[in-house]
Amino acid sequence: MPHISYKPAKDFQYIENDKFGFIAKDKFGTSKIAVLDEDLEFLLTIKPQSDKDCFIVKADKITRVSLIDKIKNSINSYVDRVDGDILFSNTVIKDDFKVKENLYLKDISYFVDEFKTDKKIWIEVGFGSGRHLLHQAKNNPDKLIIGLEIHRPSIEQVLKQIKIQELDNVLLIDYDARLFMEFLDSNSVERIFVHFPVPWDKKPHRRVYSDEFISESIRVLDIGGSLELRTDSRNYFEYSLGLVTNLDSGHIEIDINKSLDITSKYEARWLRQEKNIYDVVLYN
Repeated sequence: MPHISYKPAKDFQYIENDKFGFIAKDKFGTSKIAVLDEDLEFLLTIKPQSDKDCFIVKADKITRVSLIDKIKNSINSYVDRVDGDILFSNTVIKDDFKVKENLYLKDISYFVDEFKTDKKIWIEVGFGSGRHLLHQAKNNPDKLIIGLEIHRPSIEQVLKQIKIQELDNVLLIDYDARLFMEFLDSNSVERIFVHFPVPWDKKPHRRVYSDEFISESIRVLDIGGSLELRTDSRNYFEYSLGLVTNLDSGHIEIDINKSLDITSKYEARWLRQEKNIYDVVLYN
């Protein structure tokens, strides 16, 4: 659901003939603000967080409209109106953003011709919302975190968070992970994360895991480095386990429902549903 977590710098101010209407507030501090956007009428919910200075603004469940960009525009406008210091946002408008190569987003040619680092490299394949990638970057400033993702809105969202969190040890690339490893030096990577890849049960040839991908991962991993799969798919777990146990040598660890310091909202949902989460870690 589109939302922004923020700290307001000032109170909301009405403007004549504005798209924002009344605000109703309950005794718990949650507010509803009416929105009139052309011929659409709906509500936004503004809810205080555990930190009393922080709030979250999102679409009200009862009046949520199907035009998601209308909701995002209204949320963005509201936070602008209160000069909100944005802590988290996923309200980028697809039609508006044009992701260009910058300090943190690189083209494959950069890794072919220019890439150099003195830091040990960690790679995340398919970082999605970026929660895990950003957590690792923030807590491991001595590592270079490279994130691979082909979903453009996810890239834009993580680029925004890199700026907000003032991180300087992240590089992103929109490229096929199965080919990317070829451009890295041998023994230059400490950890490779593949968390919740698309199972592709009907098109297994599209899976990230393959004999070739595992072979390239082993080549780029330092001695003791790890290739870490985390999946909710029993089929993908068994398929990947079959690949790594066909290797001539290696150390493998398997866990079921292992707790991590950071989890995605989807993983949290699966755990509430008592769905098993499988980990297969291959050490070089």
